[in-house]
Amino acid sequence: MKEKILKNVAQYLCDDFVDTICTGFEERSNDFPYTLACANFIYELKNKGINFDISLFAQCPDIFDNMYNELSKYLSKVN
Repeated sequence: MKEKILKNVAQYLCDDFVDTICTGFEERSNDFPYTLACANFIYELKNKGINFDISLFAQCPDIFDNMYNELSKYLSKVN
């Protein structure tokens, strides 16, 4: 039960991070070259009827790590 409560607290707090990050995508797009390139890649594939999920990038540690670092650096600047 305690773990479930902690998970709910974490999810609630992360919603604010999502909003902050999405604002960053719009206002500081140069800070997110890997993230936005991957999102555009997924978008283009979906438009062609090809299902591709962000979780597949986790199998490419260099790309995934770069996206994670972009987000971490941005959050450390705005908070």
